[in-house]
Amino acid sequence: MCVTADYDGGWKEALELYLRPLLELCLPAVASRIDWRQPLEWLHRELQQVVREAELGKQWVEPEEEKRMPYVTSYERIARQEGRQERAGEDVLAVLEARFGEVPYELREQVRSIRDETRLRQLLRVASVAPNHESFRAAAR
Repeated sequence: MCVTADYDGGWKEALELYLRPLLELCLPAVASRIDWRQPLEWLHRELQQVVREAELGKQWVEPEEEKRMPYVTSYERIARQEGRQERAGEDVLAVLEARFGEVPYELREQVRSIRDETRLRQLLRVASVAPNHESFRAAAR
């Protein structure tokens, strides 16, 4: 029975997942010069094993094709949450504007100051049934 050991698979996976945060922490000047919007190209060729070279020749290990969730940094997670909150607030304002016309500045700012997504979803339902701006404003307090 032949068992092959994967000695460096864990290191490769760690590099793929944590290269960016590692560089941002340890080498911020280098990390700032990398265009992270471009996908990284991983060269998955292994160094030859000196002892086995004579027996087997060159051995290359290619990555397994598998679906992985992309790594999302805490900054990206926060930005996504802020984007969802902003969109939820804009949805509330769009419903109010569609139903009642121009939304007063104070009410617009009141809605935009709310950061709780659950609260904004509740207000979206209220905006869809409120008889006027004032009744919505009272419910939003």
